[in-house]
Amino acid sequence: MTLADAGHEATDKLIEEMERKLSKEYAQAEREVKDKLDDYFRRFEVKDQKWREWVEEGKKTPEQYKQWRTQQMAQGKRWTAMKEQIAADYQNANKIARSTIDGYMPEVYAVNHNYGIYQIEQSGNIDTSLTLYDKQTVERMMRDDPEMLPPPGKTVSEAIAQGKAERWSRQKLQSVMTQGILQGESIPKLATRLAVAVGETNRKAAIRNARTMATNAQNAGRYDSYRRARDMGVDLTIEWQATLDDRTRHDHRMMHGQRREVDEPFITPDGFEILYPAEAGKSESDLPQREIWNCRCTLLAWVKGFEGETVTHSDKMGGMSFEEWQKAKEKSNPIDLPEKKGEAIRQSYVREYTSKK
Repeated sequence: MTLADAGHEATDKLIEEMERKLSKEYAQAEREVKDKLDDYFRRFEVKDQKWREWVEEGKKTPEQYKQWRTQQMAQGKRWTAMKEQIAADYQNANKIARSTIDGYMPEVYAVNHNYGIYQIEQSGNIDTSLTLYDKQTVERMMRDDPEMLPPPGKTVSEAIAQGKAERWSRQKLQSVMTQGILQGESIPKLATRLAVAVGETNRKAAIRNARTMATNAQNAGRYDSYRRARDMGVDLTIEWQATLDDRTRHDHRMMHGQRREVDEPFITPDGFEILYPAEAGKSESDLPQREIWNCRCTLLAWVKGFEGETVTHSDKMGGMSFEEWQKAKEKSNPIDLPEKKGEAIRQSYVREYTSKK
């Protein structure tokens, strides 16, 4: 398994925090939905128990009991209204979840943008004088450029905006209700199953979306730092790093260690092009969604001439940890300083680079 770099570890912590908030939101939604379903089913409890007794006494057949339950509980205007209400409740939970996810992305981007600079400076033993980003800086940039950090692929947010998630919840509710009735489940069990089945699926979809968006923001942040350094004249090598464990998809395992120039796409085993893991905007291309969703890969970069087997073989690069480097950088190069020093920096890099060749 590849050793996680400090930027990747920081991203994982943000994802874990985000997932806890999402789970809490959906747990609350499930409790509220369960209360509504309990209230809905109360009007059937006495009659349902009577039917059960009739079946046990042989006065009614199991088939007649199922038919009665279906007609009474899972059909008609009252059930239709209940489905609409529950689907709307989960739709609201999905919107809150998406807002929560969006709130984390600027920080993920900033952390990894700064880590990208750290990689470049420490691996090449140079000072780019590139400024660090923080969450607020990225949020301001995103207000000026809404497309700066677009979500990858076919997102949950698109499904929410188009009402697809709400329609799916209604369909799921009908399916679970019908299955429960056919299996003869008790009313308390039916209420729990309906609330949990739909809520759990929405929660899993939100977490899947959160992880994918975080991977996109993580690598977008790194890639933009590479571009900034490239534009200053720093010549870089970029490497695709997979998380090598039993959950790693075959294609990304095969791409592990693949190296490219800045703005030169990586190539999947099937011949598809992608600039970085979970790259945004690929929903409009022929890149299969399997290459994007739930991806946990990341990027590393080196100044050319200073490449190693992998930066993550050491906890420190150039004798300075990421945290130590950030503190030193913040003191000497505050966030509000100009981003570039132009030709003077480029010449400084050239002198450092040529002296080590």
